[in-house]
Amino acid sequence: MSGCPEGRGFDVGYSYDMRGRLCCDNCGEAGGVRKRLCPAKVLGDSSRSPRQETRYCYPPAVCSGCWTPALRAETHDECHRKAAEAQQEYDLIEKRMRDGDLLVVAARAAHDGVPDGMVLVTFAAPFRDGRVQWSNYLVPDADYVCGGHLSDYPNAVPVTDPALVRA
Repeated sequence: MSGCPEGRGFDVGYSYDMRGRLCCDNCGEAGGVRKRLCPAKVLGDSSRSPRQETRYCYPPAVCSGCWTPALRAETHDECHRKAAEAQQEYDLIEKRMRDGDLLVVAARAAHDGVPDGMVLVTFAAPFRDGRVQWSNYLVPDADYVCGGHLSDYPNAVPVTDPALVRA
């Protein structure tokens, strides 16, 4: 017994045995286990930092005994297609932000100082030098849907009270 939980399947998070060795997501054994990196990559948007390239999916931890040709083929079989779809979404977000349409990055309702029936929404847009411009607006609660861009909220009102943002 390795001290690892039985094979958990490919989910988020890693298991380690009592000696600190990485456990296989497939069989639960420790030793000879590697994180099997996704071959597909995406370039994220610049809403929080300069655009960075990352691997599309979370790498499963699989031991050499389980890393068969069949498992190899199915582990990342849809990643390139899904990464291409995700890339289109990131590129659209980036284009809208570059065109001046700020992106929702945070929202708070029932927060100190936020008027009843309103949501305090923080929007972001990148500067060309990699810094991020943050802007806060009040959006009617009935209009707010999680996410989106400033143009999606025609009733948004810029926040002029700095105390509301610091609260």
